[in-house]
Amino acid sequence: MLTRVLITVVLILGLAGAVSAEEIKVEALGITDHAVSQEELEKGEALAKPKFDSPGIAHGMVANVKKGDTVVVSLVKDGSPLMHNTRTLEVDEDHVLLQAGK
Repeated sequence: MLTRVLITVVLILGLAGAVSAEEIKVEALGITDHAVSQEELEKGEALAKPKFDSPGIAHGMVANVKKGDTVVVSLVKDGSPLMHNTRTLEVDEDHVLLQAGK
């Protein structure tokens, strides 16, 4: 199952993001067998991949997100969403890490 699961990260930009001087950047995107931390992603080391009987956690980390922007991480199989997580920012943030799965 996990070999055919797709991960999507969607950024829905608010008006503040559209006029921002800094571009939004996807810094990390992947699927692991555990929930990851920002520090773990910043190290840049290979993360454990999920196995048949292990959890599957999709993650996305984006930079330069502004108030009003929405970040969505979805775990999708055969075009149908399995799990998703959404966050709309109330203040500007340098980095946002969002995860979905179990």
